[in-house]
Amino acid sequence: MELTPQTVIGDVIKAYPKVVDLLSEINPMFGMINTIMGKQMAKVATLEMMAYRGDLPVEVLIEKLQEFINNQE
Repeated sequence: MELTPQTVIGDVIKAYPKVVDLLSEINPMFGMINTIMGKQMAKVATLEMMAYRGDLPVEVLIEKLQEFINNQE
């Protein structure tokens, strides 16, 4: 899966459900993805939006997610 700043996190979770655990490790705030509201937001939230909210560069988020995905394949 090719990740870009415009990739929707819900698409990543759908393809790799275990990525939810990684998100919580990257930033505890991302743990809210497990809530009802978080699941709704995952349908529209991009990696760029998540990085902004998590106060980290989008490149870092993409790199960590891509590494995780590559290890799953």
